[in-house]
Amino acid sequence: MSKNVKRIFAALLTVISVFSVYCVLAVNFLVSDEYTVIDGGSIDFSLPYFITTEKDSAMSAGTSGKLSDGVVTTGEYKKDMTLKVLNIIPVKTVSVNVVKSPQIVPSGECIGVKIFCDGLVTVGVSDFEKANGGKASPARDAGIKSGDIIKEINGKKILKISEFTEMLDNSQGECEIKLLRNDEERSISITPEKCTDGHKRLGIWVRDSIAGIGTMTFQKKDTGSFAALGHGISDSDADVLMPLSSGKIYKASVLGITKGEKGIPGEIIGALNESEQIGECTKNAEAGIYGKTNISLDDKSAVDIAPGSDVQKGEATVICTVDESGPKAYSLEIVNINRLAGGGTKSMVIQVTDRRLIEKTGGIIQGMSGSPIIQNGKLIGAVTHVFVNNPLKGYAIFAETMLENVE
Repeated sequence: MSKNVKRIFAALLTVISVFSVYCVLAVNFLVSDEYTVIDGGSIDFSLPYFITTEKDSAMSAGTSGKLSDGVVTTGEYKKDMTLKVLNIIPVKTVSVNVVKSPQIVPSGECIGVKIFCDGLVTVGVSDFEKANGGKASPARDAGIKSGDIIKEINGKKILKISEFTEMLDNSQGECEIKLLRNDEERSISITPEKCTDGHKRLGIWVRDSIAGIGTMTFQKKDTGSFAALGHGISDSDADVLMPLSSGKIYKASVLGITKGEKGIPGEIIGALNESEQIGECTKNAEAGIYGKTNISLDDKSAVDIAPGSDVQKGEATVICTVDESGPKAYSLEIVNINRLAGGGTKSMVIQVTDRRLIEKTGGIIQGMSGSPIIQNGKLIGAVTHVFVNNPLKGYAIFAETMLENVE
């Protein structure tokens, strides 16, 4: 066998090996087990390269409707779909939930949010001065890390820092702590040490609640359910999604604007009014916060949610609140669409084009997260992040993804 033939053969083996590894990774990590598709949409746009939906026959649900070529034509139902590599080799069966778009009312209202954690979030581990001299950090010695969520002490559920402090002070010797780390439950035995202030400590900083300003995306016309922010509320110190025990949303006032500049994110300077609660928050997810609200919105402004597969590059409108006059519509452009985002918070790249908004804010700023984006008369998504080095640009999430989390 000549050297050239051997090289070609080796190259083919390499390509086949790499492709095989890619397919395994794609099927197990990039492809979901279940998809929710709005009537008229497709799951093709969210599948990785070389993975396709079945093309050979329509999937029927009787009189409810049918799914053909991965595109919903009518109805509301649940059906299994076979995915194939290069439209030839079956590799996985996924469940497709087909739903009709509800009538929703886009908001853009600035809101205050306060959530209470299901457990205590560890935001730091440190040493402290012991009452009998020297330094200690029982938490560090026991392996507790920033981002761990403390759920129980000695079998008792903990929701407040005051409860945590009291239980440590009353402890006699070793304590058994249950915590979550990366969604995995762990048990740790630890003995508190008395600090110079007379209290027993572990050497950790914890948080039991968090509050801030954001934007409501939409409210369902028939139920009062709401979606907001477009991304979850995370602790900036621990970089972990805050586990929700309960939450509230309030009316908020815009006190001022810090304009965004290259390298310096701007922000809406606002204040939540705890005397004007307007709803309950029941879910804090990667795709935003959700719950019920008592806000009365104008039914005449109700629209449909567009399937993610219908979103196009080009002109769109964002609705946001940047002063006390309330929500206003501004022009922007959909610059890029990430079809492999898996429904994440960075499914679209957007750019502010409206001079009025640029003059007020410099572009996208903190507090605008959740601002609804309208294209062709339908809600297509919500603002999620700003590009720190270019505040005119940012990311957005598909509204279809947010709808999956409502109720």
